[in-house]
Amino acid sequence: MLTGTGLQLVGRLGTAAFSASAIVLIGRHLGDEGLGRFNYYFTTFLVVGALVDFGSMAIAVREATRHPEREPAIVRAAFRLRCATVALCLLACAAVAWRKEGSLAGAALPIVASLHLLAVAPNAAAAWLQVRVRYAAIAVAPLLGFGLYLAAAALLRDAGVLDPRCFVVAFGGALLVQGLVPWLAARRHVALLGPVDRAQLAALLRAMVPLGLSALLSTLYFRIDALLLDHFHGDRACGRWAKVFPLLSFTIALPTYFAGSLFPALTRAATRGPAPLVALVQRAGALLMGVALPALALAGAWAGQVLWLLWARHGEVEPLAEFLQVNGDLRRCLPLLALAGVAIFLAIPQMHALTALGRQRVLFRVTAAALLVKLLVGVVAIRAWGVLGAAVATVATEWFVTAWVSLELRRATGSSVASRALVRPLLVALLVAGVAWPLRDLAPRFVVPAALLLEAAAIGVAGSWPLRLGADA
Repeated sequence: MLTGTGLQLVGRLGTAAFSASAIVLIGRHLGDEGLGRFNYYFTTFLVVGALVDFGSMAIAVREATRHPEREPAIVRAAFRLRCATVALCLLACAAVAWRKEGSLAGAALPIVASLHLLAVAPNAAAAWLQVRVRYAAIAVAPLLGFGLYLAAAALLRDAGVLDPRCFVVAFGGALLVQGLVPWLAARRHVALLGPVDRAQLAALLRAMVPLGLSALLSTLYFRIDALLLDHFHGDRACGRWAKVFPLLSFTIALPTYFAGSLFPALTRAATRGPAPLVALVQRAGALLMGVALPALALAGAWAGQVLWLLWARHGEVEPLAEFLQVNGDLRRCLPLLALAGVAIFLAIPQMHALTALGRQRVLFRVTAAALLVKLLVGVVAIRAWGVLGAAVATVATEWFVTAWVSLELRRATGSSVASRALVRPLLVALLVAGVAWPLRDLAPRFVVPAALLLEAAAIGVAGSWPLRLGADA
């Protein structure tokens, strides 16, 4: 369990670091408008990626864990279903690019970038690796892909390329590598081609639909702010959102892959009854809050300095006060996004527990309602306040999701993630706030080491490191 979780976390956090570094590089090189055009396609690819998967990986892992004798048939069925969704999504990407660019010639590069979806179908073989907790290839794949993406972005910058669509192609290349590496690692053990039992295919599809729609809607409600900003305020607003939102995306890599690594153990715990499952969820929630709550305290104190370090004109030595006058909206966004992050850290383990219990339809209802909330709040808030409105809509939606998921888990098991174990990380976070807030005017060059020191100390005192869950994988 520790090895699998560690590999997943290192791989995902490294990938997120590469991705965030590439966003900073692209934003500094292209400016707000160029970054906004890139972010539009970046967001589109993430949404269609969720549609291509459509819950097939999670369901294939769950069913192969429950019925190991049918594993080859399950993986082949997942591959066949992914082939169908890839074809549909390639057409959708072409239509979106054509509409955005206004001509087929202008859409050519984004369409080429969308061909990375062809690697998603054979990636179904990764289910074989996940069932056996062989995470090396799964962890290395995004590291390799996004490392190449960052290198390609740097080469494009050094060459003076100013077309955002060229950077979109580099991003598509990263997703292509990420999809192919796990297949290469598992191909000797998994035969993707061959007969597929129609009954198995239908059963898998029935199980996938609620979870797949839920994952699609979840990705859409999480990412739709960029599309709404682009619609109401244009590329520049979409680019400014890309200066703060990746920080949230970076941090939620931890609960996403932590809970993903835990999923086989959650599935086994669910077969033993509600008590072992809830105990595992509560322990996971307490560990994650030991990371998220101190980070929220630090964001409230030092958001301005963090943004200055990422986006100020360092070559011209732009003063912090001058930077914040221009970017006050981004400064106010960061604590709001950190608060949304706390909700996400609480929700993700509970969502995986509901999946382990076979409650995909519940997750579909939650995420469908969340998308509606995001649209209702987002349209009003984004039209009125732009980027700050997007942050407000994100907070409202994520806490709505967390509250509902907690209620559904309580209905299913008699308990939720809430427990006395959460008191300790909360007290630690208050202590961090008590140290950081009086130092809120600290010079930016001292903020990073101070924040890392406080966060590391908080994680240790809260008991979140090392990751010990008492679960076998």
